[in-house]
Amino acid sequence: DSVSLGVKAKTREDVIKLLADRLADKKYVKDGFYESVLKREKLSGTYVGNRIAMPHSYEGFVYKCSIEAAVLKSSVRWGENKVQLVFMMAVDMNRKKEFGEIFGRLSDVANDKNTIDALLGCKTREEFLDILVSMRVVAKM
Repeated sequence: DSVSLGVKAKTREDVIKLLADRLADKKYVKDGFYESVLKREKLSGTYVGNRIAMPHSYEGFVYKCSIEAAVLKSSVRWGENKVQLVFMMAVDMNRKKEFGEIFGRLSDVANDKNTIDALLGCKTREEFLDILVSMRVVAKM
């Protein structure tokens, strides 16, 4: 449920809306999460390199920590860059240690071109999650 492959989107706002709505449907985030993520993007973009973005909200919008991932069918403009893999972070910023660990692990993924290529080439959600488990980003489900 937390991974979407082959997502069709025209803009980063489309991707952010899709992932924010999924988190809201699961009751993981509060009303205003989507708007907070957009506001955060305007302050400082969340592009981290190698076709990856990790958008997140300001403090106060998260009930339950989670990550939603989307592999886009084709890249979208993310500020001055092109993005094809998005990890939407629903992390309570008051839990800075946990956020730092998750962000660090995802940054390791962003710095590994082979892993990115593998994630972008996944045909199933299970295949995608297996790669993240092997990189110790997520626990085995």
